[in-house]
Amino acid sequence: MGGFIVFHDTWMRSTCMVESFVKKNRTDFKYIRVEDENLGVFQRVGWDNRDWIHFKEFYTMKSYNKFQVMAELIGQKDE
Repeated sequence: MGGFIVFHDTWMRSTCMVESFVKKNRTDFKYIRVEDENLGVFQRVGWDNRDWIHFKEFYTMKSYNKFQVMAELIGQKDE
């Protein structure tokens, strides 16, 4: 309790998605704004009391659109 999780390279889609998941699904973590835009910092502030089937969609429109553009550029499809 009170510990921190720090994500680096938050410009990467994979890191951005994990950061988004924590923001949307983990109320036991508080997002902490820092000056470095390349870092995502969360502090543990509570217990995970979610029901085992709890889930909220965590795609952000920005990350989804960026993925679609990149996938089109390299010829992949989102399946």
